[in-house]
Amino acid sequence: MFSLLLTQTSSLFTMGEADLRQFVFNGEKSTPWFVMFGGASCPACQNAAPEFVKASQDASGFARFAYSDVASCPNISRELKIFAIPAFFLFTQEGRFQYTGSRTKGGMIAYIAEKISEGLE
Repeated sequence: MFSLLLTQTSSLFTMGEADLRQFVFNGEKSTPWFVMFGGASCPACQNAAPEFVKASQDASGFARFAYSDVASCPNISRELKIFAIPAFFLFTQEGRFQYTGSRTKGGMIAYIAEKISEGLE
């Protein structure tokens, strides 16, 4: 169900380690990336997925969203020190930031908007 939910939207990318390195870590970040790291058999990830998808749809144009299964990116998971999933990170021109707020569409969008506005100050 989790992967089916994620593939039903065009505003959300599914990425492995190579894609994350190319587009998120080393790519152009004038439009930030908000990435959910999860796992196919993770109940908390399955619970967070619908809100993540809704946020990706509502944030279209001011942030790009991606999902990555930690099993497909073990090096990045270690680099980001991901010890529990789901884990959410925002990648901007100013750096990368771990999001630990509520797993709701509103919480995610508010966090992204706050970090974007901080970069404009």
